[in-house]
Amino acid sequence: MVRPFSISLKIPVVFFLIALLMTLLSTVFMVIQDSRQAMKNTEKTLDQIEETYTKALASLIWNMGSDEIRLMADGINNIPGVMHVIITDDKQKILAEKGEESISGLSRTYPLYQPEGLVPFSIGSLTVTMDLDALNRNIRFSALRILTARAIDLMLMGLVFLWIIHRLITRHLKTMAGYTQQMNLDRLETPLHLQGRKPGNPADELDIVADAINTMRVSIAETLEQKAEKARMEGELRAAANIQKVLLPTHPPDIKLLDLAFSFEPALEVSGDYFDFFPLDDHRLGIVIADASGKGIPAALIANAARVLLMANPRQQDRPEALFKTLNRTLPQTMGMGHFLTMSYLLLDTDQRELTLVSAGHDPVFIKKASGEILSLKPPGYPFCRLHQKTFDLRLKSLTLSFEPGDTIFAYTDGLSESLSPEQIPFGEQGIRNAMAAPHTSAADLIRHMQNRLSDFCQHIEPCDDVTLVAVCFCRQPQ
Repeated sequence: MVRPFSISLKIPVVFFLIALLMTLLSTVFMVIQDSRQAMKNTEKTLDQIEETYTKALASLIWNMGSDEIRLMADGINNIPGVMHVIITDDKQKILAEKGEESISGLSRTYPLYQPEGLVPFSIGSLTVTMDLDALNRNIRFSALRILTARAIDLMLMGLVFLWIIHRLITRHLKTMAGYTQQMNLDRLETPLHLQGRKPGNPADELDIVADAINTMRVSIAETLEQKAEKARMEGELRAAANIQKVLLPTHPPDIKLLDLAFSFEPALEVSGDYFDFFPLDDHRLGIVIADASGKGIPAALIANAARVLLMANPRQQDRPEALFKTLNRTLPQTMGMGHFLTMSYLLLDTDQRELTLVSAGHDPVFIKKASGEILSLKPPGYPFCRLHQKTFDLRLKSLTLSFEPGDTIFAYTDGLSESLSPEQIPFGEQGIRNAMAAPHTSAADLIRHMQNRLSDFCQHIEPCDDVTLVAVCFCRQPQ
């Protein structure tokens, strides 16, 4: 593992490097300025020598004052910065020379003119050489002094800055890093606390980050709790779905001359649809199909309550109208306000060749006659709900009609008729009629054909509601 480079060191190092660069640049600028100023001072000194000594030297040379010339040469040589002085006559004879000659110095030669007469002429020269080496040494020393002072300042500032960064930032960052590294999904109850941070003080970025970590901690804990609860509920839903499948028919009963088929497709794990078969004898069969309002567990509980009550009244299973009136006395008590259940009950008698149908607000039952005619049957009746018993009884009417060999009955829940195409058009009763109009060889063939028509209509989009289908064919001869 690569050892991390602490931010408490990174910031001072970057600060030191930037400050050092700025110091170097400023020192170079100051050295250049000092060098220019020193050269100006040197030029000024040379100008002053010219103004002060040239006329006096010319007079001494003219008057042949040799001792005075040497004394004046000493005086010029003693001027700060002057390293060499030489005085010559007009024949380049050296009259006086002081100091040491150097090729690295700055030399200036001044002609000396005779002090009297109308036409001046040269009687000698004064050559002065300034010591540039000393000048450069002074400049270098000044630069070194500046750099040393700045380096000491930078070191002290860096130490102070390092302490401030550690005190205000890095120790809290280490605390946050250690907290997140040690964060355990089983121990999310301990919040992050930054040492020395008082609640009443104004919040800064570190407080915002600490609050974000604590918020994340709470969010993770809540998410884990929600996932655990969701997993528990999903397990319960799967168990409920398995129980519901066990309670529903797994295969149709064997009734003389009847070919039966069914399909049950819940939209969720559990369904509010319910269907069942009640064989009364070898030629009579009761078929119930129901749909509770809503979806999921509430609808499934209502549907299961209807199943229990139907199973509890076996003596009325051959009298559909009386059976429904009995159910309405008890079933609505198991529902909350706003809930209801629709149901159709079909009593088939192959000996009498009759179909008796009663409906509590359920979708119509379709019958395709042997002649090809398709009938839609929906006798009057209110859904099971919190409705006055007398009102329910007065509305409920049964319907009896002939059921001949070659006829086919089709019952369903509204998940079929209300399924939508991508254009939001419902499959509807017309879609059911069109599917029934197509030839079919058996009840199972009709169920498959209806499912294929629905899938093509919805373009293979899953229905958003439970879909239950039941088909019955009256065979012309035993299967």
